[in-house]
Amino acid sequence: MRTVMGIDSSLVRTGMTVLRLADDGTARPKVLRDCGYSLANTAGFDESAERIVSQAQTVTRVIDKYKPELVLIEAMIPPKNALPSYLERGALWYGIWSALWARRIPRAIIQPPTLKAWATGTGRADKELVLGEVSKWWPGIAIANHDIADSAVCAAMCAMKLGWQMPFRPRRRHFEGLRTVRWPEELAAPQLAALGSARFQGI
Repeated sequence: MRTVMGIDSSLVRTGMTVLRLADDGTARPKVLRDCGYSLANTAGFDESAERIVSQAQTVTRVIDKYKPELVLIEAMIPPKNALPSYLERGALWYGIWSALWARRIPRAIIQPPTLKAWATGTGRADKELVLGEVSKWWPGIAIANHDIADSAVCAAMCAMKLGWQMPFRPRRRHFEGLRTVRWPEELAAPQLAALGSARFQGI
């Protein structure tokens, strides 16, 4: 596998990151972008459906162009008091997941607190903290917003799972965080051999 993708599904701004395995063994960004737009509070079902279809099609075009061999998508957490937009976000999420399934692309799911902890060391990190951490990974390459940052974390976790060289020194949390991801069956066995031999700095 030489191409992986991370997706942060959101109605207003879905983040997408595609990483390629460079000849030197490092993970290099090929795509760092988002898609989506806001709707007025008065928008009806048709406007909502149009946005969902538009975003799902944009994500699918990126998938078809770069042909990732492993994709990690952030899971949805059901809220205590669900707003109508939760149904729309669910429709978009399953639209993207269905596109991956139809193409038989190996896919995995990560819970939001795990994503935050993997990137920053705390599962309660705010969006700006995650963005700040990811912005350090590839100097000179701008990370435009937190949605792209979240997708970059997902893609980086795929890359690390496959043994690629990270743009940072892996810490214990990075190895341990891989165990909590719902990887596809062919990658389900935890790759923790390095955990006993690698040197770590902090969590």
